[in-house]
Amino acid sequence: MRAAHILCLLLLASCGDEPFGPRYEGTTGAPVAMSLEGWVPRIEAVADGAPITVMIDTGSPLTVLALASRPPGEVRLQLRAFDLTFPDLPAVVASLFNDDGICDPPHPDGLLGGDLLRAFRLGLDYRGERAFLFDGADEDPPVADGTAGPVEVPIDVLGGGLARLDDVPDPVAVDATRVAVIGAAVEGSTRVALVDTGASLTVVSETLLKSLGESGRPSLCCETVSTIYGEVSARISRLRQLTLGGVTVKSLPVLVWDQPSFFDAISAEVGRDVQMLVGGSFLRRFAVKVDYRRERLELARYQNQDHVDEDEFLGPGFTFCRPKVAAEGMVVVDVFQGTDAETQGVRSGDRLLSVDSQSVVGLSREEARALLQKPAGSTVNLVFANNVKKTVKVERLLADY
Repeated sequence: MRAAHILCLLLLASCGDEPFGPRYEGTTGAPVAMSLEGWVPRIEAVADGAPITVMIDTGSPLTVLALASRPPGEVRLQLRAFDLTFPDLPAVVASLFNDDGICDPPHPDGLLGGDLLRAFRLGLDYRGERAFLFDGADEDPPVADGTAGPVEVPIDVLGGGLARLDDVPDPVAVDATRVAVIGAAVEGSTRVALVDTGASLTVVSETLLKSLGESGRPSLCCETVSTIYGEVSARISRLRQLTLGGVTVKSLPVLVWDQPSFFDAISAEVGRDVQMLVGGSFLRRFAVKVDYRRERLELARYQNQDHVDEDEFLGPGFTFCRPKVAAEGMVVVDVFQGTDAETQGVRSGDRLLSVDSQSVVGLSREEARALLQKPAGSTVNLVFANNVKKTVKVERLLADY
């Protein structure tokens, strides 16, 4: 399962949108290694001399770093990222995620937001796991082998205002950074969508999904989602298709966000009715370029899609995490409603010790998940703490649509 990381800042008033040009040293365009946590791109960086991991987040209007060496608030610091050095970069120091739970959190140390990215052209190669940052009129991110296109999608760079973060004492001025596709086609209906590389799944409002019709639409309830405001529970569904600029993804997994105030705040900021964030479940199918200056989104579809697990929603009906204490085995996080796992009495907080007689203690989450990958209809024999044994069916948890 893929949890979505969502940043929503409260924008209070309109402000300027003059192009922001941070001073940097080095040559743009070098590919840097990019990792994907739930289809959210991350790169390694150095802030104030300390190594950090940062998300590339077009959905965040601000570059936000969680630095123990700095008090919360606006700062200027030296940042090394994308093989470039920004000697005096404006940023905000703030806490990002709550790590008080039992899970070993995969959270990053910061977000590279639109205030930095909008001065460049951003290239993301999801299949090759590379990221690029370009300046200059004649440079283009290399397109990975085996792509078709690219297709140009017009965007509007909108928004701006004053942002409030919980532990930052004063509001922070934000310029226009939101990447808006005005003519997104959602099952034949034209909508406004924001491109959000910081969201694992494409996110839609409950209002939008109801307007499209729920008849026959699959639904999976519910998954814990990490946001900068804590963890919430949300269901997963599918769109029959989403089209941006002539490129279409069918049977698209989406997170259904039943938080009207979330979309109301974004809509007020950009002056459009926004009910969708286009996240990793759509973008992963393409080599992506976001050109803020020319207001173009380029999508080059990978002809080979083997980096996308078509069985990502096949498994026993629960999610789990690796605990901070590895000797405790895996910890069950969510048990989906109506699944055999729920029937067999698997509960949130259970400690999973082995799968089909193979210990999961000390394994990574990915290694443990691989032990559970069986054909639909088969069973897995699970041993939990206190030698509690359960046999659970492997199911297709979210049907195609």
